[in-house]
Amino acid sequence: MGRFILALAPLAFCIVFIRELFPVLDFSANVLSILGAILMIHAGVLSLALLVIGRQAPRNSHVIFLFFLFLLILAVPFSFMKDAFGTRDVGSLLMTINENELGDMVSVGFDGFQSLIFDHLLRVCLLTLGAWLLVRYIWHGVPTLAVCSALLLLMSPLPQYFFRSIFPDPAHALIKTDDVVEGPIILEHPVKKKNLVIVYLESVERTYRDLDATAQAFQRLAALEDRGVSFRNLGQAYGTGFTAGGLVATQCGVPLLPRGAISVAKKIHDKTDIIPAATDFLSELTCLGDVLSADGYNASYINGSDLAIFSKGDFFRSHGYSRVMGLTSYDGWESETRRNVWGMDDDLLFERVSQELDFLAEQGAPFLLSTLTIATHGPDAFLDQTCRTVPEGESRIPEAIACTVAHVEALLAKIDDLGIQQDTLVLLTSDHLAFHNTLADQLRQAENRRNFSVVLGAGQGEILRSGSMFDIYPTLLELLGYRIENGRAALGQSLLSEDLTFAESEGLDVLNRAIKNNSELQRTIWSMR
Repeated sequence: MGRFILALAPLAFCIVFIRELFPVLDFSANVLSILGAILMIHAGVLSLALLVIGRQAPRNSHVIFLFFLFLLILAVPFSFMKDAFGTRDVGSLLMTINENELGDMVSVGFDGFQSLIFDHLLRVCLLTLGAWLLVRYIWHGVPTLAVCSALLLLMSPLPQYFFRSIFPDPAHALIKTDDVVEGPIILEHPVKKKNLVIVYLESVERTYRDLDATAQAFQRLAALEDRGVSFRNLGQAYGTGFTAGGLVATQCGVPLLPRGAISVAKKIHDKTDIIPAATDFLSELTCLGDVLSADGYNASYINGSDLAIFSKGDFFRSHGYSRVMGLTSYDGWESETRRNVWGMDDDLLFERVSQELDFLAEQGAPFLLSTLTIATHGPDAFLDQTCRTVPEGESRIPEAIACTVAHVEALLAKIDDLGIQQDTLVLLTSDHLAFHNTLADQLRQAENRRNFSVVLGAGQGEILRSGSMFDIYPTLLELLGYRIENGRAALGQSLLSEDLTFAESEGLDVLNRAIKNNSELQRTIWSMR
């Protein structure tokens, strides 16, 4: 009986290994299927051999066991990232470590991904036990574990990251870093300066417009898209697939790459909404807030969460925003009930935005007001008190979309009530494509996933040109009435100009290769040249 139970160990190990660690391997789905089949057949042979031959205890097996355990510890964070966020690269992991406090990451992680964390911890324990049984009792268990270790070592993100650090991708040469630092060259300023309101819609992509589960909830947002200047073919470039990356891309025209393995300057910041008077976040770049504040604009940003999360407070204060507020910036925030693990519920956020709109409209100067919603964040949304109750077991993403659109419509009505609609442009845009959430299966089946982006108050039209979020920055400047040389700003190309965007000239895949592990671009944007 004991031998029969032990014979199940190779099969169980291979099943858990495939589920936990195959997402880390950089292979196509077909190759992974073939590898999985080979591994399962091999495990079956090992199980049968144990039943026929009996136990065998190889000598000097502790080395391979410890080596596998070391690689397992390195691989699990990437496997978790793949399940939780749909990404598994070293740059994203470094960004998360660099730009967030440990306490914030732990609190958000355990609240939003508790079951997922438990699943991965359980698999780690099972893999550790299975590896020990393989090298201790199973005939040819040591070679099997050695092969599994080699797979992790050769095909995980870490070796690729270090390889590209030594041998750069030839596509890196397509990015001229001097152009990135130079910023937009403004040839003409607008005769009449218009206000600009930017609402970043957390994880709201255009795909939701046609998805069965969300098409109805998206209808009112689709109506807004149809009445404005909409950009319907914006792909997701490397370094923009998370909130802070999307903000930086649309405001500065560059990806957000890590500033190093560990950012000491960031770590000594107090993890509150109190931002130092002098901040240094991509300070050599000329971004949207820099251009507009230098031209007499008042600029405000309201963040739904703590400003310390992904250093968003540092970023906006470094680039022309004089009023930067987050969760704890308001009196009485400790007793506020309209909160979630990330920060403010959206009803509270839009209440703050409405108040700020009143303030800015009274100043007698053009203004830039940016904000970021939270409700539609994965894995299953954060509904505020204005939303309907969703039955247990159903995705809450559709209702979150509907609630967010209602708040946006109220904000647009507020702009009308203030009598400034003729002098105000409103950008409604994704911050990035949706991460893994309760609609992930449907999203995976969708072809050609694209970001959502529309400007209201600038006329009407569909722009189908292939682009990325970098192109939003120069496009906004031109819609505001600025004429910029060649229609360019950093890596962005105005979608209103005749010149090709990077995505049009080279393709989105080449753009991603040009950015990923580009140490020269990384040093340039962080002023480390």
